[in-house]
Amino acid sequence: MMKRVLPVLLALAILLCACGSPEPATQPTTEPTTVPTTAPTTVPTTAPTTEPTTEPTTEPTTEPTTEPTTEPTTEPTEAPQVDRNPLNGTPLDAPFVGRVFAVTINNVGDALPHHGISQADVFFEMFINDYCTRGLALFTNVADLESIGSVRSTRYNFTDLAVAYNLILCHAGGSNAVLKDMRKAGVDNMNVDGSIGYRDSARKKDGYAWEHTLFAKGSSLISAAQKKGFDLEVTGYDYGMRFTEDGTPAGGETANKVKIRFSLKGHHKYSSMIYDPATGKYVYHQFKSEKKMIDENNGQPEAFTNVIVMLAPTHNEGVYHVAELKGEGEGYFACGGKVVKIKWVHKKDADPFTFFLEDGTPLQQGVGSTYVAIAPTGSPVTFE
Repeated sequence: MMKRVLPVLLALAILLCACGSPEPATQPTTEPTTVPTTAPTTVPTTAPTTEPTTEPTTEPTTEPTTEPTTEPTTEPTEAPQVDRNPLNGTPLDAPFVGRVFAVTINNVGDALPHHGISQADVFFEMFINDYCTRGLALFTNVADLESIGSVRSTRYNFTDLAVAYNLILCHAGGSNAVLKDMRKAGVDNMNVDGSIGYRDSARKKDGYAWEHTLFAKGSSLISAAQKKGFDLEVTGYDYGMRFTEDGTPAGGETANKVKIRFSLKGHHKYSSMIYDPATGKYVYHQFKSEKKMIDENNGQPEAFTNVIVMLAPTHNEGVYHVAELKGEGEGYFACGGKVVKIKWVHKKDADPFTFFLEDGTPLQQGVGSTYVAIAPTGSPVTFE
């Protein structure tokens, strides 16, 4: 009996184990493992990792790196600094630090032809006496000129220009009053006498009057200036001129010829600037006959990219005409076959002359040389 009961009990025990054990084993293992592991791991890891990592890394890195690098690099490249000759606007390899030499130029018919005017950066012409004008030629590089002239005596207005442009003024003497005025103004100057200049022997043979035979040589002027102790290196001086590649004035009137009649108290002198489209320059002509000016140094016409006419009140001091150049006045500017009205300003003795369009915009001259006529107020200026 006992042997039959034991197998039955053993079978019941096995059956009970098979039916009851899955429930307690499954519930505790599944719920605690799934819920705590999935929920905490997924939520905290995804949210903090994605948001903080993306926002800080993307925004700060992109904005600062792009903006500062692009702006500073672009601006200097678009507008590079170009050093230019202060009197003609041509590009230079380095800033101009030299000194401008100015030579007084004989301009009566009997003294022609000129020497060196086609190589001048600026050429001033002005009434000095009842019967004639005289010139002042400015050179930023006088060294290479073999001959400049003929040279005549200085005048009051040449002193004014020398102070305004910090010139070394080269002349053939002058009256006591004019020389005293020049010394008082502190102008660096040289009398182109026998040791600095020379007398043209060919002119003597050709019958030129003695006063029309004196010439200056560029290298001699520099040597003389060095011996006199003049400062030949000047940095940062503003000559008042502004340049652009094409200085043709917008909206200007046609001006293939600019005719100036210097007029004072019934005395007249004519100068005409005639435009040559082939060169883009105005060729200098003089007198009623409009005689074309040819530079004897090189056989080239005396031609200028820019033409400026300054009208200034003019009075007499003895036999000399003197323009009142301190203050401001009206005038004209021609370039590229067009002309416009301008205003000139010269407030202080040591200030350079500055020029403005009628609307107050600073005048932009074309790159190249400039002819400047200083004519008495009321002198007729006509254009064709």
